[in-house]
Amino acid sequence: MNGNIEVIEAVRHDDGAETRDYFRLRATTESGTVLPEFEVPMGEFDLMSWLTPKTFGNLRVEPGKTTRDRLRHAILTRSSFGQSVTYGDYGWRIIDGRHVFIHADGAIGTDAPIRVEPPSEKLRKYTLSPLDARKGLDPKQALRLAIYESLEFLRVGKSTITHPLYASIWHAPVLDVLPHRSAVTIIGETGSLKSSLSFEAQRHFGSGFLTIRDFVANFESTSTAMEIMGHSLHNMLLVVDDAWPKAGREGDKQRDLCRRMIHTYGNGSSRERATPDVKLRASREIRSVLWLTAETDLASASEGASTSNRALKIHVQKGDIDGKKLASLQLSKNPHAVTRAYIQWLADNPSWRTTLPNRHRDILFELRELVAKGQIQARQPEVLASLIIAMESFLGFCVAAEALLQDAANAILAETRAALIEVASEQTEISRATSPVARYMRLIKSALNTGRARIRLPEEPLKSEPGCADIGWAESTGTHVCLQPEAMHSLLVSLDSEKAGIAPLRDVYQQMVSELGATPPTASEKGRTGVKRDRGGVKQRVIEIPIEHFEGVRLPDRGAAPSTDEGITSEELERILEEGVEKEVPVSGTVRTAEPSPDEWAPLTDLGDGRVSIEWETGNTQQYAATVDAVRERVQTMEFDGKVYVRKALRSSPGDDPMKCTVH
Repeated sequence: MNGNIEVIEAVRHDDGAETRDYFRLRATTESGTVLPEFEVPMGEFDLMSWLTPKTFGNLRVEPGKTTRDRLRHAILTRSSFGQSVTYGDYGWRIIDGRHVFIHADGAIGTDAPIRVEPPSEKLRKYTLSPLDARKGLDPKQALRLAIYESLEFLRVGKSTITHPLYASIWHAPVLDVLPHRSAVTIIGETGSLKSSLSFEAQRHFGSGFLTIRDFVANFESTSTAMEIMGHSLHNMLLVVDDAWPKAGREGDKQRDLCRRMIHTYGNGSSRERATPDVKLRASREIRSVLWLTAETDLASASEGASTSNRALKIHVQKGDIDGKKLASLQLSKNPHAVTRAYIQWLADNPSWRTTLPNRHRDILFELRELVAKGQIQARQPEVLASLIIAMESFLGFCVAAEALLQDAANAILAETRAALIEVASEQTEISRATSPVARYMRLIKSALNTGRARIRLPEEPLKSEPGCADIGWAESTGTHVCLQPEAMHSLLVSLDSEKAGIAPLRDVYQQMVSELGATPPTASEKGRTGVKRDRGGVKQRVIEIPIEHFEGVRLPDRGAAPSTDEGITSEELERILEEGVEKEVPVSGTVRTAEPSPDEWAPLTDLGDGRVSIEWETGNTQQYAATVDAVRERVQTMEFDGKVYVRKALRSSPGDDPMKCTVH
């Protein structure tokens, strides 16, 4: 061979999920030129196929069947090398029996040199450099000043924005012992300063973040790239910036990426992958604190509560953040040094690994009372408790550094707790109002109130007319309404004017059970949609919902006389009003979208002073001593364009009474 090759080091690459072993080699040409050092996986070293590409063809081997074996043997025999470990991820690690915190430029908590090679050069921005010396200040004074500047983050906007975000910053270093987490989604239109505020948080994790263009991730990244970064940035903050509304496939791609990240992050899981030899590779779950900024909610409850409830949503409107205070905050030079000092304090006081989980359990017990009251969702107490305890821990550091008095720290913590609960409560209200269940009920009630659908009594036949369908019945007990699944879902699809899509009923039914108190299936029918109820001797599967959820909808009145489904004549109306007889009104009070036929409906006019008139035929108007409400309670009426109409009997044949006919 016209040159020399030697192994200078055996290197183990450890990325927190897998380890890979390499030989680092140095090659020298025949003329004495030293080529750039390179690495070869140990499993590929014996093949020697790396020789030409790694040395750019400068080193050549004589032909022969055993030449490569002799060369491999000679390289290893003549080389003298040691071993080292290169870390490809950040955050807490146990090295030489001690907890140390790795960042792009080494490790905090040890004086030993730690080699770090992140999976991307842009991740080298996560360098937690020491505090810059301040002229005329000793190190303690300089640290206190840096802490003061960092705490100004809390004062640049509404407390419901700044306090949850600031607590989330300090959740990152203690994430290992407070693993309950939600992705933080910061939602606001362009110009709301959401990205600028997020960047000030990002600056706490690296001196390499100099301008807002230095975010390491955005929604153009692939999901695999996101997972690798989220895994490597252990105990760091990862801000995925700038999702904006897009139409078509690009918009779907952003929403899918957002939902996948929120879901897997909230679960602490990751996508499993296989090796070429059909074995599972080590998983790479996201181990950073994850923030997503967007112009719209990419994981709204209307598109699924499972993903939506795994995000802590911070809504930012124009004016919520003070631009002048934010500009002042941007002048601070040492936010990353505050994080470094805090991590050093944690390394020097390892008891936090047991005390913080214990405190978490105490706070969790208190917050679960809010779930029982319906104020927040069931998933939220664990996340809120983690953020509260993370903030409490950081404020403890501030007190130890003499940057805050204990009373001031307690006041900040109380405000943080109140802000987190307020955000969670508001998110719960929005989630309930926009959930698939809420949308189902909103459309159903609208259909009932506008005459597109009807609810019957158990003994009445269910039928459909053009533009109006019977979708169920009110139970004789007066406690529940039974909705037929097929008729209900068909109605909802026809009413989907927003084209937002109607979630499959099988997916929504369990939410109806939990949110509305719908009757769940029996144990033997677990997994089925609805329950069986008897109607006219026939068992029918229905969705049985408590009647209180139909507030504002006129349902059939069981106290009325049995329905004959007939119209009314002038003489019958007069008798009914005089005798106080109540006649069943199947669709009384319905608002129609089509103009009523004069052959079927007679206009009702309120004359005042307890009198009304009805125009039965052109030129045939009768007056009655009754109010409009009294008429509507006793006969079948409808509304159109602000007017009330009475259903009159129809002529079924020339010889019949002109005011009597079965109503269809």
